[in-house]
Parts: sequence; structure tokens; C-alpha cells
Amino acid sequence: MHPTPTAQRTAPDSTGREARRTAPDSTGRAARRTAPDTTGRAAGPWDTDEDLTGVWSLRSFHDLDDDGTVHEGPLGPAPTGLLVYAPGGRLSVTMMRTGPAQPGRPDYMSYAGTWRRDGDRVVHTIDLAPERSWLGTDQIRDLVFVARDELELRGRALVGRPQLRVLRWHRVTD
Repeated sequence: MHPTPTAQRTAPDSTGREARRTAPDSTGRAARRTAPDTTGRAAGPWDTDEDLTGVWSLRSFHDLDDDGTVHEGPLGPAPTGLLVYAPGGRLSVTMMRTGPAQPGRPDYMSYAGTWRRDGDRVVHTIDLAPERSWLGTDQIRDLVFVARDELELRGRALVGRPQLRVLRWHRVTD
């Protein structure tokens, strides 16, 4: 295995395997640690829990029908929100409509609980929510890393029709 031009060798990790750090990105932020996986290949840029930890700002939210038809999300055309993935496995998500209230549509959505990675998915276990029926449920979200600081989460709606919800997030902090 040969390091990439932006990698440098570091001390072995707790498993005895050599860890790697990549050079800082164009924003000058500290690099993220990656380690080889069990196949011996270098981990990709989105393979660790560290890749999710931090604060994310909502960029867009829309729904997709099974036939691929795109619909405005439940919070309107330009919602705002924050998603926090804490290093210890806790999470909190809050989102709200920025436009005028819409009869029969929510103005605010939120929940909190724990998170864990499961390959290309993240599982949110809800401990706190405005709807009691959500408590204790596992919400599975497919992870699509669009760019270093852009994340897309895809999962089924908690309420209403069972369409796919697509939320695009931008990293605010590590």
C-alpha cells in the first residue's frame, strides 16, 4: 500500500495498524484521521464516525415518490435547520419553515437521541420527540457524501405518505 501524495505516516492506532492523516483541506481545517479497514486498504474519506461528527446546516429538503417525482418537502421551499452529531453518539436535529405558515403543514420538526454508523447508513434512535409514537424507533438514513462538507441523508418519512425524504446538509463545524 502506497500513501497518497497528501498523506503522511503516523503512529499505529490502538489495533496496531498504521493510521494516516491527510493534509489540511483548502479551508485550512485540521485533517481527519483515517485508518485501514480489515481488507488492508486505506479507508476512504468518509469511512469513520469522525466524518459525521459536528454541526451541519440544512441546505435543502425535498420528497421523492417511488417513481422519482420530486415534491417540495413538508417545511416548504427554503427550510432552515441544524443537525448535531456528537462524538459520543448523541444527536439532535431541528428544522423549521422560513416562509409563512401553511395550513395542515408543519412549521417545525425536531428530535434527539443517539446515532451509529452502519456502513453507508446512519441509524438514529429517537429518545426525545414531539410525537410519542417516534420514541424508541430507529430511523435509518442512507448516507450520500456529496463533497467533503456536503452530506445528503435519505430516509422514509416519519409521518404522512411513505415517500423518500432527501435532506442536504452543509458542515458548519467539526
